[in-house]
Amino acid sequence: MLKDRLSLDLARAPTDVWVVAPQFPAFNQPWIDTYLEQLMANDFHPTIFSCNRFPTACSRKVTELNLLKDLIWISTNGRDVVFNCLKKPRSFVNSVFTIKWMGRFERLLRKRIRLSLFLGWLEEVARQRGFPSVIHSHCEAHALAFLPFSRKYGIPILLTFHGLPPYGVIRLQSFDRAKLYDGVDKVIVNTQFAAKQVRSFGCDDNKITVLPQGVPLRDFQFSTRKPPMGDEPLKLLSVGRFHREKGHHYALLALRRLLDSGISVKYTFIGVGPDLPSLQRLAEKLDLSENVRLINGLPSEEVRSHFKSSHIFILASIHAPGTFVETQGVVLQEAQAMGCIPVATRTGGVPEVINHLKDGLLIDQQSSREIFRSVRWLVENPTQWNNFQLLGRKNVEDKFSSVVIGRQMAEIIKSVY
Repeated sequence: MLKDRLSLDLARAPTDVWVVAPQFPAFNQPWIDTYLEQLMANDFHPTIFSCNRFPTACSRKVTELNLLKDLIWISTNGRDVVFNCLKKPRSFVNSVFTIKWMGRFERLLRKRIRLSLFLGWLEEVARQRGFPSVIHSHCEAHALAFLPFSRKYGIPILLTFHGLPPYGVIRLQSFDRAKLYDGVDKVIVNTQFAAKQVRSFGCDDNKITVLPQGVPLRDFQFSTRKPPMGDEPLKLLSVGRFHREKGHHYALLALRRLLDSGISVKYTFIGVGPDLPSLQRLAEKLDLSENVRLINGLPSEEVRSHFKSSHIFILASIHAPGTFVETQGVVLQEAQAMGCIPVATRTGGVPEVINHLKDGLLIDQQSSREIFRSVRWLVENPTQWNNFQLLGRKNVEDKFSSVVIGRQMAEIIKSVY
C-alpha cells in the first residue's frame, strides 16, 4: 500500500480528472460536451471513460476540442472485464488472487470477481496514463464501480446525480446505493428537488452541493420572434427521449385539440428511444401526418436550428413516485436562451427553473387539455410574447451561464483534493 501511494504521488498530475460518462459522445446529450469544455477552460485535463463503445456521431464541439483522443471505453460486464484484463496478464493474476471469499452465495461471488477484475484494469490504465487527482462520475452505477479504486488509492470521487434512471435502465439496489453515498466525497445536484431525492437515499447533507447544468450562451444565439400572422402556422417543438415518461403522447393529443379549434400548427419532435413507433402510430390514428414530424435523433447543431425557427417549446414530462423525473430539464434553458417560449409540466425540479407567467408557463402533468389551453392562451395574447422571450433569455444569463457554472464546478473539484 505504501509503495502504491508513493507511485501515486509521482504519477498524479494535479489537474487530471477522470470523467465517467455512460454515453459519450452522444449527440442527444450536449450537456456533457459543455461540461468537458468548461473543465478544459478551467485548466483541467479530462480523461473520459464511456460505455459508448461504437459511437456513430458526435457534435462539432467534440471534434474541435479533440476530446476523442482521451476517450476510454469501459464495461463492468463480466465478459468484457475479463477480456480487458487478459490483455494485461499481470493485472489479471493479481486481481484474481485478491478476491476474498464471499460465502456460499454464487451471485455475490461473481459480482466480487467482476469488480475485482475491473479494479485491476483501472490500475493498469492509471499506470499507463497517470493517476488522476479526482474522479467525477455522472452515473450512480459507474461511481459505485470506481469506488474501490478511489478508496484504495485515496483519490476523491465526485458524483453528479442527474436523477433516477429512465424506464428500462437498471437501477441500484438500496444496499448498493447506501454504500455509494457513504463512500463518495461530494454529490452535485442541479436543483433543490434533486437534493431532496439524494437525501432520501441517506446521503449526508454536508456532501450535497446544488449547481445547475449550464448552457453555453454563445452557442445559443437569442432572437425574438413575432406570433404567426395570416396563414403562417404556429410552430411547436419538443426535444427529448422517445420514452413514456416524457409525455409526448399527451402533446400529440393536444395538437389534435389545437387543430380542431382552428389553429394552424406544425409540431416537431426530436429524440431517440423505443417509443418512436408507438408515437408514429398515435399520430396516424389522430390524423396528424400533415402536421407533425417525429425525427429520430439530430446533432445538437441541427437541434438549435429548430429552436431558432420554433415559437413555443413543450416539455410534457410526467412523474410517478419512484420513477424518472426531470431534475432540471436543461432543454428548457436552451429553449429560453434562443427565444423559444417554454410550456412545461410542474414535475420534479422544473418549477425551480421556470418562472410561471413571466418567462414561461407551468401546467399540470398528464393533461393534453392543459397543454392545449396554455398554447391557445399564448396565441390569444400576442402582446405578451416579447416579455416572455426577453425574460427567458435573462433567466438563462443570470442563473445558467455555462461559463459561470464552469468556474463554480472548478472550485468544487479543487475543494476535494
